[in-house]
Amino acid sequence: MQIGYVGGAVAGAAAGVQALFDYNQKNFKYDREMRQKTEFKTREWRNAQCDLWRDDIREIIGLTERKMDSYLVVGTLQLGMTVVLFCEGRLEPGTPPWLLHMYMMTIGGSFMYLLMAVWLAMHASIVAQCSEVRLLTQFVRRPVPTWEELQDMRTFAQTYEHLDAGQVMRVPFTGRAKPDSRGEASTNFGAPFGSAKPSPTVGALPSSKAAERAIDPWSKEAHAEDRQGLYELQRIPIERRRHIYLARRAAAQYQAFDAFTRTALSCGTHQMLGAVAYYCIGYCSIQDGAPWPAFCVSAVMVSASVAIATLDFSMTRREQVLARVLLVTGPWLKLSGYADTGTEAPYLFQPDTGEVLHLPQVGGAASSKAQADDESAQSDDFWGEQPSDVRSISMMEQDLEAFMERCREEPGWRPNLRKRREAGTTDGANQVMEFLTGGSDSDKEFCEDPAVVGEIKQRRVGMESYCPLGRRSLHPECSKLHGEPDEDVVMGYGDLKPGVVPWQIFRQATVVLALLWVLASWLPLFLDKGGLLRGVNLLPREMGVGGDLEDEVQNQEIRQKQKEHLAKLDMLPGGELVNAIWPSHSGFEPRALSCDPLGKRIVVADDFGIYAAELRTETVELPGKLRGGASDGRTKTQLTATFFHQPHCKAIEGHGLQDVSVACADQANGESHHCRALVLHEEGRTLSECDLKLQSPLHDAAKDESPAGLPSWDVTTTWLRSDDSEYVDSAAVNSNCLTHQSPHLEVGASAGEFRPQVMDGGCVVAGTSMGRIVKMRTHYFNHSQLVPESAVRNWECPISQGALHVLNTGIVLGLHDGTAVRAFDSESGASMGDWRLPSDAKDLPEDDNQIRWSHLCGGGESIFILGRSTLGARLYRFSMPRSVQALHLRTP
Repeated sequence: MQIGYVGGAVAGAAAGVQALFDYNQKNFKYDREMRQKTEFKTREWRNAQCDLWRDDIREIIGLTERKMDSYLVVGTLQLGMTVVLFCEGRLEPGTPPWLLHMYMMTIGGSFMYLLMAVWLAMHASIVAQCSEVRLLTQFVRRPVPTWEELQDMRTFAQTYEHLDAGQVMRVPFTGRAKPDSRGEASTNFGAPFGSAKPSPTVGALPSSKAAERAIDPWSKEAHAEDRQGLYELQRIPIERRRHIYLARRAAAQYQAFDAFTRTALSCGTHQMLGAVAYYCIGYCSIQDGAPWPAFCVSAVMVSASVAIATLDFSMTRREQVLARVLLVTGPWLKLSGYADTGTEAPYLFQPDTGEVLHLPQVGGAASSKAQADDESAQSDDFWGEQPSDVRSISMMEQDLEAFMERCREEPGWRPNLRKRREAGTTDGANQVMEFLTGGSDSDKEFCEDPAVVGEIKQRRVGMESYCPLGRRSLHPECSKLHGEPDEDVVMGYGDLKPGVVPWQIFRQATVVLALLWVLASWLPLFLDKGGLLRGVNLLPREMGVGGDLEDEVQNQEIRQKQKEHLAKLDMLPGGELVNAIWPSHSGFEPRALSCDPLGKRIVVADDFGIYAAELRTETVELPGKLRGGASDGRTKTQLTATFFHQPHCKAIEGHGLQDVSVACADQANGESHHCRALVLHEEGRTLSECDLKLQSPLHDAAKDESPAGLPSWDVTTTWLRSDDSEYVDSAAVNSNCLTHQSPHLEVGASAGEFRPQVMDGGCVVAGTSMGRIVKMRTHYFNHSQLVPESAVRNWECPISQGALHVLNTGIVLGLHDGTAVRAFDSESGASMGDWRLPSDAKDLPEDDNQIRWSHLCGGGESIFILGRSTLGARLYRFSMPRSVQALHLRTP
């Protein structure tokens, strides 16, 4: 029985030991499995955190890329507008040189700045993309575990056999457990992850001291302070994160290009608006003689420029006034002045060193006490010993101006200088940044740091980036974190400073442009006594036919020579006003003029009808000087012509008349018989024959109709210059070409048809819009077509309708540019003489001011010329020059 009891006790003890062994083994396996799952979960969260950092890099640098894309689109469109102004916005000749200088300088300056903006934007975008790729591929990577770390996550079952006997046979609820496993407070457990102590693997126990601080009952899991590689899970302010430092260092490569892109784009826009204003002044005020529209458009352009300057630049009130004065008074004033107080920004460039103030995300400061209290325990290594009222800063761009105004309103307040404590370490933990709050006795939340401004004034080169807390307060070289790289993110510039290159380019280009403005603006004052007002001439009409500048300059030179030649010519003799009684309908406007070979009957045409008048000499009484205007018996003779409508011509039905010429078959007994009117219509493509009733009384002629079957001829157009849109505008015929159907015709009998002979030629002379005078004849095979036979003359000015007339002797009279009469032979083209026409009241017998001659015809001993003055249409009779009259009287 005793053996039975002893055996039972032994068996019970063995069973208890077995139970304890199994219990502790299960706990061990459970803890090992949980540790492995914890390690996997830790890896997932570290990867998620790293993905967020990579997204931060993409968003921070991608913002610059998106801005550059917008700048490129706007800059390219404006650059195209400047090219259009260069090519199409040409001011007319005669524009004052000073205005042309300002206009071209603003276009050139706009092109320079906009091209610079496009180039800098492209450069900034490329460098930003390269920086992003370098950061994502070399610095900010996912924490892929090594083989040692993966092996450290494993736990072999045999490990349980090597534990201490007390751990293997631990009785539940007995013995002293880890303080942390019972939920007791500990200053070590739960401390922030991350340590600079070396550790071969994650979770390993590097030393016996680390084993004593193990956080599991089996002394296999290292304390957080003894672990390495958990940087992603450390509770660190986001602005001190490694990837933020790397992004700032990378931004130093392209931030200056970003800033000067916006600056160059703004300056180019100002120059382009000035160019538009100068163009309107030259176009409206100088060319069209309308200054008020030009002034209004200029005011709109200047207002837009002032508004854009206010939106683009952060300026003090004094700088705003100065900018408006410079924009309003014109670009010839010297640009001066700069900001004496610069605003601290994450990436700061001071205007007094030729740099630009770039404010991407800086504004007012707002305190957040709850967030500061929550993070105070985890950020002691960062903030160090600081005043108790320092709080976290949140920046908004919209609040910047308001807070700056609040700081400047205190006249006696001066921000405290930044101080640093003498410390043995360089981790930045003992910095005092009182300039953020103005000191413990100040209620200012955010203000400027003049010490930083002074340091920047001394800095002429470099690529350092600055943050709102001062020059070096958060610089990576002063306060490094675990794993912080020592080198900058350099993109292959070598010794070049990317913060200096765009500034130097912009400064040099601006200096050159300013020198050109000053030199070219004041140099004419010393070279020309007329000063800036020299050469201001209104351009009342176009200067020439050609559309190119060279053609217009050439036409201007030709006109000057013609004017000098015209002054040397003799005046056309005679000059007697004909009392023309025009048709009564108000729409009548004479468009063409012709007359019979004897010069006794005159034919005019308007747009749709033909009218004829017989020239008569009448005696009229002069108004007396007695009371009531009674006649005092004085009389004078005057020429009178009363125009009556001619028979309707079916050949020109529905067409507008372009020119008309009279040809008569017989001039027997001092009268012209059997006359026809040759009408040019259908835009100079058809010449039709119409009947005329020039016998007295003329007022009965409108009752008759032109006989049917009168011929028409088509004027070929293949010989006209299509590139210059040349067309036939005038035609004159020779009366000798009008033949009879029978050898003997009585007065009143029907005349024969007009025959432009094939072999004789010289029957029709045509003038074109390009100044060519061509002799026409009928086609050899198709007698209904008129083709050119030879070129007689080539004038510099167009041949207008009614400007040609052919005498029976073959002499052609032509009205040249409304100022002179020219006579030449239709066969050889030899000149018979030139005569100047009167142009003002001192050369005319009547009070006709500034008469413009347009049509002429000749017959007998007279030349009739139709013109228009301020009194309306005026018809004058001049004497045929003797050199022409001698040949004209020898008519066969």
